[in-house]
Amino acid sequence: MLYTQLSMRYALCALILLLSVVALYFLSLRLISQIHYQRAKNLIYEGYYGLAAGYLKKAYHYQFTDHQILKKLGKVYHNQSQLIPRARGAFLFTHKAKDYYLEANRLNPLDAETAYGLAREEARLEELYKYLYPEKRDNPYQALPYFRDAILLRPNGILYHYALARYLYNHNKEEELLSVARTLSRIYPPTYYHLKKEPFWSPPVKEAVKRGLEEAIQKGISLRDAHKTMSSLLAADEKWAGAISHYIKALRYQAFNNG
Repeated sequence: MLYTQLSMRYALCALILLLSVVALYFLSLRLISQIHYQRAKNLIYEGYYGLAAGYLKKAYHYQFTDHQILKKLGKVYHNQSQLIPRARGAFLFTHKAKDYYLEANRLNPLDAETAYGLAREEARLEELYKYLYPEKRDNPYQALPYFRDAILLRPNGILYHYALARYLYNHNKEEELLSVARTLSRIYPPTYYHLKKEPFWSPPVKEAVKRGLEEAIQKGISLRDAHKTMSSLLAADEKWAGAISHYIKALRYQAFNNG
């Protein structure tokens, strides 16, 4: 009986020791990965993208399920592609960026930043492909589904909507562009001041923005900004009565009480 109890205690101690060793092993891998990752972040800040990519790959070697490392690799190759003057070289680096974003997306399909990075690279590949292969009619790269995924994950992502608006304009998708402009002005009324400087600004886009502002006011979204922006939009059309009315309504709200 005593022998059995001692055996069980030894077995339990051995199991605890084994589990501790395993836990320590994985913690050490995490620590080594984080050291390489931090070095990479410092190098990125200094603009040494090639060296940063090397450290990120080492970090990934020790933590191959960390989508953040892959996302950062995608960003590094994106930055490198911006520095390459030749289209073919830029195309290759952009493709590498896309591949890393794809793998990061596989590991965490709910990360909006990864989805947006994927959309951005796909859009650039789409444009570069048209430049490199003008004789080919079918473009294998289509960024629109990726943009939609990113916005689905972050419906109020202003940056994502802006990028989609520019993409739609470049691809002559006017109806969808109007829908995005309307959504932008609804979720963030001051977007009007930026949109009116875009090359796609037009009377239909202005009308879509106006409708978005009306929806923001109806739903109580950023009421101070919505009324103030509507006032500016109407003043630009010399509709003074409406402009003054909305400006007075905007004054009812303090900056800290925007609605």
